Amino acid sequence: MLLTELHELVKLGAEKPLAMWQSAYQAKSRGLAAEFSVLTENLESGTGVRENIEHLVEVLKADNPSEADLAKTIFNTAELFKEQTVDLPELEKISVLAFIKDSKKFYDRTQTEEILARERERVKATMSKDEQAAYDRRLFELEGMMYCLEYYLTLYKAIIDAPDELVKRKIIESTEVDCGSGKIPGLWFDFNQDEVLQKFILKILNNDLRQELKTAYYTTKEKIVKIKLTCDKQDSCQAFYEDVTLEEVVAAFKDLIKAFIAAFQKVGIEQLSSYFLTPFGKNTKLSDIKL
Repeated sequence: MLLTELHELVKLGAEKPLAMWQSAYQAKSRGLAAEFSVLTENLESGTGVRENIEHLVEVLKADNPSEADLAKTIFNTAELFKEQTVDLPELEKISVLAFIKDSKKFYDRTQTEEILARERERVKATMSKDEQAAYDRRLFELEGMMYCLEYYLTLYKAIIDAPDELVKRKIIESTEVDCGSGKIPGLWFDFNQDEVLQKFILKILNNDLRQELKTAYYTTKEKIVKIKLTCDKQDSCQAFYEDVTLEEVVAAFKDLIKAFIAAFQKVGIEQLSSYFLTPFGKNTKLSDIKL
Protein backbone atom coordinates (compact mmCIF):
# COMPACT_ATOMS: atom_id res chain seq x y z
CA MET A 1 0.00 0.00 0.00
CA LEU A 2 2.83 2.40 0.86
CA LEU A 3 4.61 1.77 -2.42
CA THR A 4 1.34 1.99 -4.35
CA GLU A 5 0.51 5.44 -2.94
CA LEU A 6 4.01 6.76 -3.60
CA HIS A 7 3.82 5.34 -7.11
CA GLU A 8 0.68 7.39 -7.80
CA LEU A 9 2.69 10.57 -7.16
CA VAL A 10 5.66 9.29 -9.13
CA LYS A 11 3.51 8.66 -12.21
CA LEU A 12 2.37 12.27 -12.08
CA GLY A 13 5.96 13.45 -11.70
CA ALA A 14 7.04 11.37 -14.69
CA GLU A 15 4.44 13.15 -16.84
CA LYS A 16 4.44 16.82 -15.79
CA PRO A 17 5.94 19.45 -13.45
CA LEU A 18 5.09 19.43 -9.75
CA ALA A 19 3.27 22.76 -10.07
CA MET A 20 0.64 20.94 -12.16
CA TRP A 21 -0.04 18.26 -9.52
CA GLN A 22 0.65 20.23 -6.36
CA SER A 23 -2.79 19.49 -4.87
CA ALA A 24 -2.32 15.72 -5.32
CA TYR A 25 1.11 15.97 -3.72
CA GLN A 26 -0.15 17.91 -0.69
CA ALA A 27 -3.03 15.47 -0.22
CA LYS A 28 -0.68 12.50 0.10
CA SER A 29 2.76 13.74 1.15
CA ARG A 30 2.19 14.13 4.91
CA GLY A 31 0.60 10.71 5.22
CA LEU A 32 3.40 9.11 3.24
CA ALA A 33 5.99 10.90 5.39
CA ALA A 34 4.39 9.46 8.53
CA GLU A 35 4.31 5.93 7.10
CA PHE A 36 7.92 6.05 5.91
CA SER A 37 8.93 7.44 9.30
CA VAL A 38 7.49 4.32 10.95
CA LEU A 39 9.35 2.19 8.40
CA THR A 40 12.71 3.71 9.36
CA GLU A 41 12.28 2.47 12.95
CA ASN A 42 12.89 -1.07 11.70
CA LEU A 43 16.02 -0.14 9.77
CA GLU A 44 19.54 -0.27 11.14
CA SER A 45 20.88 3.11 12.24
CA GLY A 46 23.76 4.64 10.30
CA THR A 47 23.08 2.71 7.12
CA GLY A 48 22.64 4.28 3.70
CA VAL A 49 19.19 2.73 3.44
CA ARG A 50 17.94 4.39 6.61
CA GLU A 51 19.55 7.73 5.78
CA ASN A 52 17.89 7.77 2.37
CA ILE A 53 14.45 6.94 3.80
CA GLU A 54 14.89 9.60 6.47
CA HIS A 55 15.74 12.15 3.80
CA LEU A 56 12.63 11.11 1.86
CA VAL A 57 10.56 11.71 5.01
CA GLU A 58 11.97 15.23 5.36
CA VAL A 59 11.30 16.03 1.70
CA LEU A 60 7.73 14.72 1.91
CA LYS A 61 7.05 16.88 4.96
CA ALA A 62 7.69 20.04 2.93
CA ASP A 63 4.67 21.74 1.38
CA ASN A 64 6.75 23.08 -1.52
CA PRO A 65 9.80 20.86 -1.95
CA SER A 66 12.43 21.24 -4.62
CA GLU A 67 11.07 19.11 -7.44
CA ALA A 68 14.57 17.95 -8.37
CA ASP A 69 15.27 16.91 -4.76
CA LEU A 70 11.94 15.08 -4.53
CA ALA A 71 12.58 13.21 -7.79
CA LYS A 72 16.16 12.28 -6.86
CA THR A 73 15.22 11.09 -3.38
CA ILE A 74 12.34 8.96 -4.67
CA PHE A 75 14.58 7.52 -7.38
CA ASN A 76 17.18 6.55 -4.77
CA THR A 77 14.41 4.96 -2.70
CA ALA A 78 13.17 3.04 -5.74
CA GLU A 79 16.64 1.55 -6.20
CA LEU A 80 16.38 0.19 -2.65
CA PHE A 81 13.13 -1.58 -3.49
CA LYS A 82 14.78 -3.13 -6.54
CA GLU A 83 17.00 -5.21 -4.27
CA GLN A 84 13.89 -6.78 -2.71
CA THR A 85 12.24 -7.99 -5.94
CA VAL A 86 14.04 -11.34 -6.21
CA ASP A 87 11.82 -13.19 -3.76
CA LEU A 88 8.56 -11.37 -4.52
CA PRO A 89 5.53 -12.99 -6.19
CA GLU A 90 5.33 -12.15 -9.90
CA LEU A 91 2.53 -9.56 -9.64
CA GLU A 92 4.27 -7.69 -6.82
CA LYS A 93 7.54 -7.80 -8.73
CA ILE A 94 5.84 -6.24 -11.77
CA SER A 95 4.45 -3.45 -9.56
CA VAL A 96 7.84 -2.70 -8.03
CA LEU A 97 9.58 -2.68 -11.41
CA ALA A 98 6.90 -0.30 -12.78
CA PHE A 99 7.53 1.97 -9.78
CA ILE A 100 11.27 1.94 -10.47
CA LYS A 101 10.73 2.70 -14.17
CA ASP A 102 8.44 5.67 -13.44
CA SER A 103 10.81 6.93 -10.74
CA LYS A 104 13.58 7.07 -13.32
CA LYS A 105 11.33 8.95 -15.76
CA PHE A 106 10.50 11.46 -13.01
CA TYR A 107 14.19 11.85 -12.15
CA ASP A 108 15.28 12.12 -15.80
CA ARG A 109 12.63 14.75 -16.55
CA THR A 110 13.72 16.98 -13.66
CA GLN A 111 17.39 16.50 -14.51
CA THR A 112 16.76 17.62 -18.09
CA GLU A 113 14.87 20.69 -16.89
CA GLU A 114 17.67 21.58 -14.45
CA ILE A 115 20.39 21.20 -17.09
CA LEU A 116 18.52 23.40 -19.57
CA ALA A 117 17.69 25.95 -16.86
CA ARG A 118 21.41 26.27 -16.05
CA GLU A 119 22.18 26.65 -19.76
CA ARG A 120 19.57 29.41 -20.08
CA GLU A 121 21.08 31.31 -17.17
CA ARG A 122 24.57 30.92 -18.66
CA VAL A 123 23.40 32.34 -21.99
CA LYS A 124 21.41 35.18 -20.40
CA ALA A 125 24.40 36.24 -18.31
CA THR A 126 26.30 37.14 -21.48
CA MET A 127 23.50 39.12 -23.15
CA SER A 128 21.61 42.38 -22.88
CA LYS A 129 17.78 42.34 -22.92
CA ASP A 130 17.77 43.19 -26.63
CA GLU A 131 20.25 40.41 -27.38
CA GLN A 132 18.11 37.95 -25.43
CA ALA A 133 15.06 38.94 -27.49
CA ALA A 134 17.06 38.46 -30.69
CA TYR A 135 18.27 35.06 -29.46
CA ASP A 136 14.69 33.95 -28.81
CA ARG A 137 13.54 35.15 -32.21
CA ARG A 138 16.26 33.10 -33.93
CA LEU A 139 15.27 30.10 -31.81
CA PHE A 140 11.64 30.50 -32.92
CA GLU A 141 12.66 30.97 -36.56
CA LEU A 142 14.88 27.87 -36.66
CA GLU A 143 14.19 25.08 -34.15
CA GLY A 144 10.76 26.40 -33.25
CA MET A 145 9.52 26.71 -36.81
CA MET A 146 10.87 23.61 -38.50
CA TYR A 147 11.00 21.06 -35.69
CA CYS A 148 7.94 22.19 -33.78
CA LEU A 149 5.25 24.43 -35.30
CA GLU A 150 5.38 23.18 -38.90
CA TYR A 151 5.77 19.60 -37.68
CA TYR A 152 2.71 19.96 -35.44
CA LEU A 153 0.70 21.62 -38.21
CA THR A 154 1.61 18.78 -40.58
CA LEU A 155 0.42 16.13 -38.15
CA TYR A 156 -2.72 18.06 -37.25
CA LYS A 157 -3.71 18.59 -40.90
CA ALA A 158 -3.13 14.89 -41.59
CA ILE A 159 -5.34 13.91 -38.65
CA ILE A 160 -8.13 16.32 -39.62
CA ASP A 161 -8.04 15.25 -43.29
CA ALA A 162 -7.90 11.53 -42.49
CA PRO A 163 -10.91 9.68 -43.96
CA ASP A 164 -11.78 7.69 -40.85
CA GLU A 165 -10.92 7.07 -37.19
CA LEU A 166 -8.57 4.19 -37.99
CA VAL A 167 -6.33 6.44 -40.11
CA LYS A 168 -6.48 9.26 -37.53
CA ARG A 169 -5.36 6.84 -34.82
CA LYS A 170 -2.55 5.51 -37.00
CA ILE A 171 -1.11 9.04 -37.32
CA ILE A 172 -1.20 9.44 -33.55
CA GLU A 173 -0.01 5.96 -32.57
CA SER A 174 2.55 5.03 -35.27
CA THR A 175 6.28 5.34 -34.69
CA GLU A 176 6.58 7.18 -38.02
CA VAL A 177 4.11 8.87 -40.35
CA ASP A 178 4.57 9.39 -44.11
CA CYS A 179 3.73 13.04 -44.73
CA GLY A 180 4.13 12.80 -48.50
CA SER A 181 7.62 14.26 -48.67
CA GLY A 182 9.22 11.99 -46.09
CA LYS A 183 8.60 10.34 -42.76
CA ILE A 184 8.13 12.19 -39.47
CA PRO A 185 7.59 10.87 -35.92
CA GLY A 186 4.04 9.98 -34.90
CA LEU A 187 2.40 12.18 -32.26
CA TRP A 188 2.46 9.77 -29.30
CA PHE A 189 6.10 8.83 -29.77
CA ASP A 190 7.14 12.47 -30.11
CA PHE A 191 5.47 13.37 -26.82
CA ASN A 192 6.87 10.27 -25.16
CA GLN A 193 10.39 11.52 -26.01
CA ASP A 194 9.62 15.19 -25.16
CA GLU A 195 11.50 16.23 -28.29
CA VAL A 196 9.72 19.58 -28.72
CA LEU A 197 10.17 20.40 -25.05
CA GLN A 198 13.91 19.74 -25.09
CA LYS A 199 14.77 21.12 -28.54
CA PHE A 200 12.75 24.29 -28.27
CA ILE A 201 10.47 25.18 -25.34
CA LEU A 202 12.98 24.79 -22.49
CA LYS A 203 15.58 26.79 -24.42
CA ILE A 204 13.44 29.95 -24.64
CA LEU A 205 15.00 32.72 -22.54
CA ASN A 206 11.83 34.79 -22.08
CA ASN A 207 10.26 33.45 -18.89
CA ASP A 208 6.66 34.30 -19.79
CA LEU A 209 6.81 32.80 -23.28
CA ARG A 210 8.57 29.67 -22.05
CA GLN A 211 6.07 29.16 -19.23
CA GLU A 212 3.09 29.66 -21.55
CA LEU A 213 4.33 27.03 -23.99
CA LYS A 214 5.51 24.70 -21.25
CA THR A 215 2.07 24.73 -19.59
CA ALA A 216 0.32 24.27 -22.94
CA TYR A 217 2.66 21.40 -23.83
CA TYR A 218 2.15 19.50 -20.58
CA THR A 219 -1.61 20.09 -20.66
CA THR A 220 -1.71 18.39 -24.04
CA LYS A 221 0.67 15.66 -22.97
CA GLU A 222 -1.63 14.91 -20.03
CA LYS A 223 -4.23 13.75 -22.56
CA ILE A 224 -1.83 11.98 -24.91
CA VAL A 225 -0.15 9.86 -22.20
CA LYS A 226 -3.55 8.41 -21.34
CA ILE A 227 -3.13 6.44 -24.55
CA LYS A 228 -1.30 3.33 -23.42
CA LEU A 229 0.86 1.66 -26.06
CA THR A 230 2.12 -1.87 -25.57
CA CYS A 231 4.70 -3.10 -28.07
CA ASP A 232 6.20 -6.54 -28.65
CA LYS A 233 9.78 -7.32 -29.62
CA GLN A 234 8.91 -6.86 -33.31
CA ASP A 235 7.71 -3.29 -32.55
CA SER A 236 4.12 -4.24 -33.23
CA CYS A 237 2.06 -2.01 -30.93
CA GLN A 238 -1.47 -1.91 -29.60
CA ALA A 239 -3.03 1.28 -28.25
CA PHE A 240 -5.59 1.54 -25.47
CA TYR A 241 -7.36 4.82 -24.77
CA GLU A 242 -7.67 4.97 -20.95
CA ASP A 243 -10.02 7.70 -19.68
CA VAL A 244 -9.56 9.69 -22.88
CA THR A 245 -11.18 9.72 -26.31
CA LEU A 246 -9.70 10.34 -29.74
CA GLU A 247 -11.71 13.56 -29.94
CA GLU A 248 -10.25 14.80 -26.63
CA VAL A 249 -6.70 14.09 -27.81
CA VAL A 250 -7.23 15.96 -31.09
CA ALA A 251 -8.88 18.90 -29.29
CA ALA A 252 -5.97 19.14 -26.84
CA PHE A 253 -3.48 19.02 -29.72
CA LYS A 254 -5.40 21.80 -31.48
CA ASP A 255 -5.22 23.98 -28.34
CA LEU A 256 -1.45 23.43 -28.18
CA ILE A 257 -1.00 24.55 -31.78
CA LYS A 258 -3.05 27.68 -31.05
CA ALA A 259 -0.71 28.44 -28.14
CA PHE A 260 2.29 27.96 -30.44
CA ILE A 261 0.87 30.29 -33.09
CA ALA A 262 0.17 32.97 -30.47
CA ALA A 263 3.73 32.67 -29.12
CA PHE A 264 5.24 33.01 -32.60
CA GLN A 265 3.18 36.11 -33.24
CA LYS A 266 4.33 37.61 -29.92
CA VAL A 267 7.95 37.46 -31.08
CA GLY A 268 7.00 39.06 -34.39
CA ILE A 269 6.87 36.01 -36.66
CA GLU A 270 3.80 35.95 -38.90
CA GLN A 271 4.71 33.54 -41.69
CA LEU A 272 5.57 29.88 -42.11
CA SER A 273 8.92 29.38 -43.84
CA SER A 274 9.42 25.72 -44.72
CA TYR A 275 9.62 24.26 -48.22
CA PHE A 276 9.47 20.74 -46.76
CA LEU A 277 6.50 20.69 -44.38
CA THR A 278 3.80 22.79 -46.04
CA PRO A 279 0.41 21.41 -44.94
CA PHE A 280 -1.28 24.79 -45.38
CA GLY A 281 0.68 25.80 -48.51
CA LYS A 282 3.94 27.70 -48.98
CA ASN A 283 4.49 31.14 -47.43
CA THR A 284 1.29 30.88 -45.40
CA LYS A 285 0.61 33.56 -42.81
CA LEU A 286 -0.13 32.35 -39.29
CA SER A 287 -3.17 34.59 -39.10
CA ASP A 288 -4.62 32.84 -42.19
CA ILE A 289 -4.42 29.35 -40.68
CA LYS A 290 -7.86 28.03 -39.76
CA LEU A 291 -7.72 25.08 -37.39
